[in-house]
Amino acid sequence: MPSSPQSPSSQAASPDPAPRTAGSAAGEFGARGTTAGEFDTGAAAAIALLSPVLANPARLALVAGLRDSQRRHFASVRDSLGVSDSVLSKHASTLEKEGLIEVSKSFVGRRPATWYRITPEGIRVLESHLEGLRLIAGGRFPAE
Repeated sequence: MPSSPQSPSSQAASPDPAPRTAGSAAGEFGARGTTAGEFDTGAAAAIALLSPVLANPARLALVAGLRDSQRRHFASVRDSLGVSDSVLSKHASTLEKEGLIEVSKSFVGRRPATWYRITPEGIRVLESHLEGLRLIAGGRFPAE
């Protein structure tokens, strides 16, 4: 026997499989009762704060480590990150091209020295990236 479609009034009376709780506002990451559209809007807003350049952990660590420094010497940064000279040089070059750090070279005695410093743009991009990560990790997205 074919089943008859439910009337609109009987559909409204059926229990919500994922009812909202008092603390689950629309837009919260993983909140019960949010729709895919609500999540996507919030996720897009948080993801838009992320910098693709800082998606690499070594580059993120490099920029974050420079945030509170006037400047840092190549060897100090290399040792702090635990990377090789060539890896640090490549990441620093990428960050410099994006305008996030400044690279300066000088001599200490007869030895060449490379110094890194974060730029104001680097600070802005880092803060935005960290805010996006906090929003995603905290499970909340910006209110619209």
